[in-house]
Amino acid sequence: MIDILTIIVKQIWENPDYTRKAYTNRLYKISKEGYYIWEIETSQILIKYDETKEVIKIKSCIGVNLNIEVNQAVEIIQVLEQLNN
Repeated sequence: MIDILTIIVKQIWENPDYTRKAYTNRLYKISKEGYYIWEIETSQILIKYDETKEVIKIKSCIGVNLNIEVNQAVEIIQVLEQLNN
């Protein structure tokens, strides 16, 4: 998943027609339960490391579409890499 997101983000970022948005603040919250949460329009992505099962849990509360911005995708990649170590 990390590799797929990285390839997609790189393609978007290197597209000359893409309007880059400055990354100024962290785009996710951390819940009491330890989930990293991204609010995306009317949807959410939740990511957490489950120590008991030794897996990374990814949940989504999706409306119609899940439109992830490049900066959000970069954060998701960073969190997944952090949890993978």
